[in-house]
Amino acid sequence: MKPPRRLRWPLVLVVWLDSCAPSSDWHGVVDWNGLGSLECVSVGYLIAEDATSRTIAPHLAYVDEPKDTKACGIMVIPRGATVSLKVLERASRGDGRGPRSA
Repeated sequence: MKPPRRLRWPLVLVVWLDSCAPSSDWHGVVDWNGLGSLECVSVGYLIAEDATSRTIAPHLAYVDEPKDTKACGIMVIPRGATVSLKVLERASRGDGRGPRSA
């Protein structure tokens, strides 16, 4: 087994706001009090970011080969929808110890 090494992507927890559609029925506008937005929580590797968004992926494969690294479950979160972002840890590959306690 190879010794653990640090992944190039930080593991992050993102709290963000999403829009919602509570039903597809017609509603009287004057009677509508609204629901507001949904606060969501996502965890993944921060694989890209720019001035308008952050992109996370919860699943990575072939992390030892930068040109061949694959990601699944990719989500782009607009910065304007982001409530908070916390770096959980810069993960190590295959250290065999499982989750770490805080």
